[in-house]
Formats: sequence, C-alpha cells, structure tokens
Amino acid sequence: MRGELVMKGYWRDPEATAKTIRDGELAPGTDAGALAEFYTTVLAGMSMQSRDGATRKSLEATAAAAMRAWPEKPTRAKRRAA
Repeated sequence: MRGELVMKGYWRDPEATAKTIRDGELAPGTDAGALAEFYTTVLAGMSMQSRDGATRKSLEATAAAAMRAWPEKPTRAKRRAA
C-alpha cells in the first residue's frame, strides 16, 4: 500500500517519509484503521507497564507477543454504544 493518504509522514524525517510513500510499508489489504487501533492499544499497555517498573526485557517480550497476535487479515472490533 502506498501513497500520501496512507500516512502523513515521519516526524522531522522527510527522507524516510518519501521512501515509505515511494516504496510502501503496509501490505496490500491491510486495514490501516484496525492496525492503528491495535498499535495504540498495545502502546498504551506497554506505557503502563513501563510506568510501573517493567524491565526492557519484559517490554520486548510484550512487543514480540503483540506482533505474533496481529492477525493476517484483521477486522475492527464492533463497539457497543456507550
């Protein structure tokens, strides 16, 4: 997947931004919204673990587990109305 609509760019790194837009970084068919939701959830959890004193090794294990958990064809979870 390529293009300026996929991502706005890397902060203060126009060369990396141009390379990603040119070469693509997401596999075809990736649900970017589901990926963003998954990433944000994992990042929030790791942030809390870090705040509470988790070691680097523990955080790396969490990241590795999250990468294994990412499905090949993700779908967004349906949310209940609040």
